[in-house]
Amino acid sequence: MDKIIDLMKDIIKSLTAGVIASIILMVISGLFSVLVNERNLAVTLDSVKNTLFIIGGLGLFVCAGFIAKRDARRPLENKKGWKEQFKVIHFINVLGIIDITILFAGIILDKVIFYL
Repeated sequence: MDKIIDLMKDIIKSLTAGVIASIILMVISGLFSVLVNERNLAVTLDSVKNTLFIIGGLGLFVCAGFIAKRDARRPLENKKGWKEQFKVIHFINVLGIIDITILFAGIILDKVIFYL
């Protein structure tokens, strides 16, 4: 039972990290887009959506590369610190959850753009 609770805590931490990363990406790409496109809302939202899709997709490619070349990667330098933060799931799984959360934020933004 404790392992299931630890798994749920790890997933919630990963989702929180993904939401925070999505917000940071939205703010940075939104500010850059406003500077370039001179406050055109539709173009700004579209570029933020595209940024989220590109970063999330590239992150999933990196995650797939880690899975495909399992022996090629070096071990974590601070494995004890990682185990304190995430007791059950591994680095690749956390990276995948964060990337999927970023893609999900892009999907939500795409729906917002569609209904505007």
